[in-house]
Amino acid sequence: MSSELFGVLKDFGLTNYEARVLEALLLNGSLNPGEIVTAAGIPQPRVYDIIGKLKEKGMVEESPGKKKVFRARDIEASLGMRVKELTDGIAKIKKVVDETRTSSLSAKPYLWLMENERVIIDEMKERIDNAKDEIIISCTKMRLIKLRSNILKAISRGISVAIVIFPEVDKKLLDEFRGALIKVRSGMSSEVIITDREIAIISIGQTIARRDYAILNDEDEITHITGYFFYHTLWKPAQFFSTPASISKLRFRSMWLLCDILNFTYNIPKQEVRCKINGWRAGKKIILNGVVSKIEIVDGLKHSIYVSRGKKSYSVGGKTARDEDIALEKIEILG
Repeated sequence: MSSELFGVLKDFGLTNYEARVLEALLLNGSLNPGEIVTAAGIPQPRVYDIIGKLKEKGMVEESPGKKKVFRARDIEASLGMRVKELTDGIAKIKKVVDETRTSSLSAKPYLWLMENERVIIDEMKERIDNAKDEIIISCTKMRLIKLRSNILKAISRGISVAIVIFPEVDKKLLDEFRGALIKVRSGMSSEVIITDREIAIISIGQTIARRDYAILNDEDEITHITGYFFYHTLWKPAQFFSTPASISKLRFRSMWLLCDILNFTYNIPKQEVRCKINGWRAGKKIILNGVVSKIEIVDGLKHSIYVSRGKKSYSVGGKTARDEDIALEKIEILG
């Protein structure tokens, strides 16, 4: 018996005995009940019950006549039907949940523990796919390869993507991510994803106590702290590898990332950088179109830009800005 095939079949929701019987039929062709018992290694009294369940699932068919012989149906047709049933079921569950759940106004932090590599990767892919403006990520080469398709699609959607890669540089791989801002650093570190300054995943990796251990957070203040951990510990010590050919039309939510890429890409104030800012001023929503006239960084204290509109100049800080005129929600570079 092929343990690899057995494991895959169980992923489709089959019980141990069901997976054993289906595997025996797939590998041996048509079998009678006695042959199935021998090939699958199941108790003889269970054989008809198990075959009946596989028939109900559309995975096994039987010959006509008194002497029954059974065979597995075409694997793409039978398992494909199962996938469709699961997909339809997921859609129904989501519809019912969206229509009936009550939203909580609680301000408590939301932290979720993930301990399985497959779960972690799936969660990271979902957050990347759902990003609206900005993705910040630090990871190893192997993790980047697993997320490659999702990140490339995000770049093609016009999402701002900033990557810190460690501990090795694969130039051929990184060249695929044209349009992203990439830095490289030596040594191992935490793998982190932050999307839209709203959700953060910190992947600790393998530890003595746990394997594939990660924490997902969607609480605002903790995400803010995670962003500055990323900047000071991962981003700042790393070296630039490549930058987008243009950041026009890109949107940013992290002020430190915006300041860094403006400093690296433009000569301000000699070069004119037009922008559109969505933010908050005196507790009210504000939209401001203007020109970036100055970048101000006080290490460990603040990252700010100044935006001129006509004769007026406004200071713009990050999402939690207290001293600046405007607290940034997001900014779009217009050119």
